[in-house]
Amino acid sequence: MRVLVNGVGNIGTTLLQVLTTHRSLLGIDEIHAHKATAHAWDEAQLRRLKGLGVVLVGAHGSLPLEAVCDDVDYVFDTGRPGGGVARRTAYAGWRQLRGGSAQGTEHAFGTPYVHGLGLPIERWTHIPSCNTHSALAILQTLSDGDLDEIVSADFVVARRSEDIGNHERLVAGNVVARHLDPVLGTHHAIDADAVLRRLGHRIPMQSSDITTPSQFLHATRFTVRLRTAVTADVVQARIERNPLAGTTRIFDSNKVFEIGRRFGLGGRLYNQAIFVAENLLVSGDEVRGWVVVPQEGNTILSTIGAFLERTEPGRGEVMEELAARLLIRDL
Repeated sequence: MRVLVNGVGNIGTTLLQVLTTHRSLLGIDEIHAHKATAHAWDEAQLRRLKGLGVVLVGAHGSLPLEAVCDDVDYVFDTGRPGGGVARRTAYAGWRQLRGGSAQGTEHAFGTPYVHGLGLPIERWTHIPSCNTHSALAILQTLSDGDLDEIVSADFVVARRSEDIGNHERLVAGNVVARHLDPVLGTHHAIDADAVLRRLGHRIPMQSSDITTPSQFLHATRFTVRLRTAVTADVVQARIERNPLAGTTRIFDSNKVFEIGRRFGLGGRLYNQAIFVAENLLVSGDEVRGWVVVPQEGNTILSTIGAFLERTEPGRGEVMEELAARLLIRDL
């Protein structure tokens, strides 16, 4: 099995570390990576990727992309926004390609997929954003896997403005995002609704978004109304039953980030959502609280799950093993 990661930024580098570390488990023989633009200061990072067994292609590798594209079985597009959709036409002409995925903003690339929801896989897959993953994980967790139990949901996403390694979008103060839909609000609920519609669910929900002067982790304040009243103990048990969720007693995002830096593969956390478990408000059929969102990490299991379902379907035990190796449940 040959795979290509097209784009070596935050997500691409994290994905490459997971693929190289667990290549035997995933049945991958060769891992190629393409970086369209590399600066002098990127050379050390590219050398490290070569040391992990990644074969670089393009202007900064030993082979041109054209020399390997017809031998690639699957492509992970992790480039800048807009690039994946533009490149899909070229991918469609690759002779051996079984499928591909693109991240975040690339809605037109393919059908949305989030690991753990039982969604069918098609050739082209869109992996929704980290905050959309978090919103869906909240719904999946609080309903104990029965989404028909959700009456309504509201999410307020407090975004960090920039990854710790970048300096392109830093803000000096809180910046409110525009509501793109008069009912759903920001793209988080819009994207979550698109995923749920694939499952035949229409859940009334809204999302809002404020960007903060932080470089650590996103956080989401949620209000979820259920069809049946619950207790705090029931909610806590549901959180513990979701293998993709985590819990923490830490209230500071920088300290949660630090746990990922110390103990997570590549310094990342891979949980879809991390509940601040001792700060939940449970009143009858409503549950309110906060989750911390591990951006760049919490979409990785979906990315790999889509790859496995497309290339070797029915390997659920592989995903369970990978999750067990990557996830830190108690933070």
